[in-house]
Amino acid sequence: MDAALLPAEPIRLVAGVVGSDMDPALGFLHADTGTRVYTLAGEIAHQLRGREGYDIVRAADEGKSAVGTQGFEHLIGDAPCLIMLDEVGRFMRDASSIPTPGNPKVNLAETSVATLLSLFEFASSKANVAVILTLSDSSDAFGKETDMI
Repeated sequence: MDAALLPAEPIRLVAGVVGSDMDPALGFLHADTGTRVYTLAGEIAHQLRGREGYDIVRAADEGKSAVGTQGFEHLIGDAPCLIMLDEVGRFMRDASSIPTPGNPKVNLAETSVATLLSLFEFASSKANVAVILTLSDSSDAFGKETDMI
């Protein structure tokens, strides 16, 4: 690899979210901060910047609503960042049974798709932000959820 392509300093903003580790109904408790997260955005924010990062998306996380590009701008800005998402289909399966408090006709899986689209749009506008997403094949166990993404 060409050394010129490597960052001059370590990337400090790194998140690795595994959808099968999350529980959108009960939330995932981060014992180090006492913060319970319910959404992909909440988990990403907490991993990137701890409680301070989570506070940026707290309202969306607690309301199980989507985070837009401006939310990611406030969270990441122009800092070098790597976000890895694995087993998102599994999370989406669980999230599809969770209604959003503001509109019970919309579920968390639907708002999660909107959040992911905002994340991809944000990342595509930044030269130093990378998102790695692993997906199942459409014929796999979580194929329907993969097709949503």
